[in-house]
Formats: sequence, structure tokens, C-alpha cells
Amino acid sequence: MTWTRSLPACRSPTSSTGRVCLCALLAVILCAAVWHADLSMCGDDAEYIRYARELTGTKTGYDWQASRYPLGFPVLLTLTDRWGIEADKLWAALSYVGLVALSVWWGGWIAGLGVLLSPICLWMSGQVMADLPFAFLVLLGVGWTAKGRWWPGLLVLCASCWLKSAGLAVVVGVLAVEAWRGSGWRLVWSALAALLIALPS
Repeated sequence: MTWTRSLPACRSPTSSTGRVCLCALLAVILCAAVWHADLSMCGDDAEYIRYARELTGTKTGYDWQASRYPLGFPVLLTLTDRWGIEADKLWAALSYVGLVALSVWWGGWIAGLGVLLSPICLWMSGQVMADLPFAFLVLLGVGWTAKGRWWPGLLVLCASCWLKSAGLAVVVGVLAVEAWRGSGWRLVWSALAALLIALPS
């Protein structure tokens, strides 16, 4: 059983695409306007970078095996860190644009503008942190499961657990809704898949 009935009626594909493109463009402009090459003062971004560099063999003195962070985001940083801090920030910037686009596509103008103009989202778009990539995966995964694409959605939600451990709560919540709706064997296989993919994070 899917959650499709709880979703609003579909809008015109043409008008929706135009809105998504416009808001995504505005997101790129705003992101560029606040872009800077420095790290934040909170220290998390520096810890992520040291974690990633340890994974690539650069000695930073960081004990990544005792880290409080899941492995996923540092692994992503290993793909961009060779080009410097600004390249590392692209993960958050692209996730901000994608989050705005998905919000408009599935929630309409108000939802999209809420994300677009959110001070915390805009600030996070210029940081080396996992928050926005995590939020993008959660929105994508929940949206897909709600629209009947259960397995791709669940896989994306499990992947989000490798960015932030809070993803486990989202996975449990989605499985709980399926249990309440009486999904039978699909729920059993979904729970097993989630245990195998998400829990090791």
C-alpha cells in the first residue's frame, strides 16, 4: 500500500517545471551571493575535512575511527578535497539548490520559497557540512515513498543514515507508517533491508 492518496492533485507539468527552474536559478544566485572561501567558526567543517584527508592517507592526527560522524560525508569529501575547501563546499551548495527544487516541485511555491529564503539553509549552503546533503536525501526519499516508489525511496533514506545518524529515525518512522497501513511481507523485507544498509552507519 502506498501513501499516494495523501498527496495533493498534480499540477501542470509545464508550469511546475518553470517554477522549479526559476527557484533553482534564484537559489544559485543567492548561494553565489553569500559564497566565501573560509570555514565556519563552529569547527565541524574542519573536522569533516580532517576526517576525509585521513581516509585518503594524509596524516592530520585525526582519529577517524573514534569519530562521532558517520562515514558517508567524509567519503564524499575525498572526491573533491584535492581541489580545495571551495570544492568541498559544492556538496552543500548543490544540495541547497536541489532541496529548493524538490520543495517547489512537490510542495509548491510557498514550500520552495520557505527553503530558498531560510537563513539557516542559505548559511549552510556555504559550509562543509552534511546537513543540507542529508536534508536533500531525506526529502527525496520520503517523497519517493509517498509517491509509490517504495524501494528507491527506502534506499535513499537508508543512504541518508550514512550522512547523519538522525536518518535512522526517519527510516523507522517511514517503516512505522507502513506497518500501520498493513503492508505485510513488503514491510518485513523493507525492515531487513534497512537493518543491513542503515544500521552499520
